[in-house]
Amino acid sequence: MGSPVDRVADRADEVQVLRLLLSVLAFPFYVLGFVAGAVWLAVRWCYAAVSVGWADVHDAKLKDREAVDVG
Repeated sequence: MGSPVDRVADRADEVQVLRLLLSVLAFPFYVLGFVAGAVWLAVRWCYAAVSVGWADVHDAKLKDREAVDVG
């Protein structure tokens, strides 16, 4: 076991600069993809909620009309 300076130098030699640079360059695209996926999921959920709500209201109106027509 060497001095702290030697250990830091050894660790610095192990760092792969190209891999680190490519990771830094890819990070914004990763974040952009994650955000786009989250937005797409939220839009799909909102669409599904609106369509289910619309169908429920439509079915309730039809039942009310049938009850009035029969009664």
